[in-house]
Amino acid sequence: MKSTSEAAFETAIEAVLLGDGYARVDGQGFDRERAIFPGEVLAFIQATQAKVWDKLEALHGE
Repeated sequence: MKSTSEAAFETAIEAVLLGDGYARVDGQGFDRERAIFPGEVLAFIQATQAKVWDKLEALHGE
């Protein structure tokens, strides 16, 4: 029987994602309380929902 481990599983998933164009992110920016990378989330929202982001900035500032 072949031995498996969670680390090997994680490595396999990471290899597929990186091969499909995803980028590795430094774990230092991870917000444990919210379980997100706030900088990555904000960059994604700004890039994909620019009109809504502009409205939010106009209401609340930068």
